[in-house]
Amino acid sequence: MSKKDLIKDKSMELFIEKGFHGTSTKMISDATGVSNGAIFHHFETKECIARAIYLDIKEEMSDFLKETLDNECCFRNFVSSHWHKTIEWSLQHPRKKEFLNLLFLFSIKE
Repeated sequence: MSKKDLIKDKSMELFIEKGFHGTSTKMISDATGVSNGAIFHHFETKECIARAIYLDIKEEMSDFLKETLDNECCFRNFVSSHWHKTIEWSLQHPRKKEFLNLLFLFSIKE
């Protein structure tokens, strides 16, 4: 795993456990064994880390949905399949879903 991926992986866990504002870059550094300087080499801010995690999750989720939905031509079947596949993805990736929920709640409070 690259340093960048390690930073994203551990940051996601810390954001879920401690909250976004409760997670410092020092905590991320301690969890990853990567220096603060190296963290800021890869990401300008903590917000950039969260954004990168979000984009990775959305891309993964999109790929998962796309491979099964490409063959649906009936709109009703497409919508039904989309919801079922979204639930399936969420059940397979509970921590990533929890992170998305955290971002949603964070955006409401802002």
